[in-house]
Amino acid sequence: MLTLADITWTQLGEAAIAIGTLGAFVVALSLAGRKTAVKIDQDPTPEFRKASKRYNHDATEQRFVHVEAIVARHESDIDRLKDLFRVDLPAMERRLDDASEGRISEVHDRVNEILGEVRELRGEMKGKK
Repeated sequence: MLTLADITWTQLGEAAIAIGTLGAFVVALSLAGRKTAVKIDQDPTPEFRKASKRYNHDATEQRFVHVEAIVARHESDIDRLKDLFRVDLPAMERRLDDASEGRISEVHDRVNEILGEVRELRGEMKGKK
């Protein structure tokens, strides 16, 4: 049989650590298996708190009015551009086409003149040979 005199301090410390570890394991298991009760109040009383200093309702409303005015101005500009594209753009295209045709005929006439002069120069050079 084992007596108290046969046990060393080291063995006694190891036994204490083992018992402490076993106790911590039992406590962890009991806490992990336990369900925590959550109470939900069916009719919570609302809390009225003062609004943040950064939020100013009047300034925000004025900002919205300002933004709405900007949007309305842009929408009217867009409507004017749509009218321009619908009415004025085809007229501009016709004027550009007419001007292009005039320039094309002028360039064509000038090319014909240059080709005539080149023919004359060729004729002169053939005659000198």
